Amino acid sequence: VATLLVEDSETCSVLQSLGSLCDCPLQEDPCTLCKDEGPITKPDKTLNFLKDQFMGMEPSCNIFEAYARSLPKNSDECINVQHSGGLCGCKPAENHCDPCPGYPREK
Repeated sequence: VATLLVEDSETCSVLQSLGSLCDCPLQEDPCTLCKDEGPITKPDKTLNFLKDQFMGMEPSCNIFEAYARSLPKNSDECINVQHSGGLCGCKPAENHCDPCPGYPREK
């Protein structure tokens, strides 16, 4: 399929950003979805709010992690991606904000 895409097309760019799923080499010091570089614990969870950024496809956390790995670790875009890490099961940041202090939440 990739050989049918034009190199500078939006579809090709999206495909290239998911290269780590196909064992493409990662850039040096890549971004990770979890700020602590830990694993995502909900790889199959669908992130439907991102479908506009993925050409109408609703990416799973696993696909979003692959996208994150295409970004430089210290970039603004990496920081923005990591804000969604909790939805994919990343551990919360130390001293994180609790939106409902004193109330237990469902997991």
